[in-house]
Amino acid sequence: MPKISNAKLGQTNLSLLQHTPIVNPRVCDEDMTILGVDPGGEHVGVAVASRYLYDAAGLAEFCALCASGEHEKQQHRRPNWQTTAPGWRVYEVAELTPWEFVKFFRDNIDAFDIVTCEKFQLYPNKVKEQIGSEMPTSKLIGWLEFSIRMWNEEWTKTGPAVGRAEISYESHMKQIHKGTTAVLRHEGIDFLSPASPDHARSAEIHLWHTLIRNSLVDGVTLR
Repeated sequence: MPKISNAKLGQTNLSLLQHTPIVNPRVCDEDMTILGVDPGGEHVGVAVASRYLYDAAGLAEFCALCASGEHEKQQHRRPNWQTTAPGWRVYEVAELTPWEFVKFFRDNIDAFDIVTCEKFQLYPNKVKEQIGSEMPTSKLIGWLEFSIRMWNEEWTKTGPAVGRAEISYESHMKQIHKGTTAVLRHEGIDFLSPASPDHARSAEIHLWHTLIRNSLVDGVTLR
């Protein structure tokens, strides 16, 4: 994706977000990819992350037994792949139209292990604003959830994706933004997305919330 420099973080720069994300292939069997989605009737925020792995093949290190003197000090070969803190790397953030998102997800559904999407809820004080609305946000969420269910229950069982892993799906309210952002700041985990427009930032927050909630970020918990 076009690079978003630190100088632009927190500033409006829509042009940097208007592109179709490229999903990286897995580097090994331990790799995983997560998609965060902030749905909307006009704009859809997207964030993509994978495990922060690096190739450690051929590297060596001393083990704990070497340090304690329990056996002769010798270098041991590392596992081929190791993780870099915080264990995950957000490498794509974007803002798409609903139709662009549909095409993006359709073309990349097989790449995702986890999908998390902001939940839609109609509040009483917003009811009048929705009079006459065709509820495009909820329709998009319904399409996404239907596609994932079809993938899990049909395509991976008897369809073209037989034998592929199912997609784990979660949906959380917008109210998780404040608490999750505070945790990320406390842990020194930076956002790739700019603060404005906020759709990609929202998607990235939901992505991190789901990872932390499922204990997939070592040593980080929600408060």
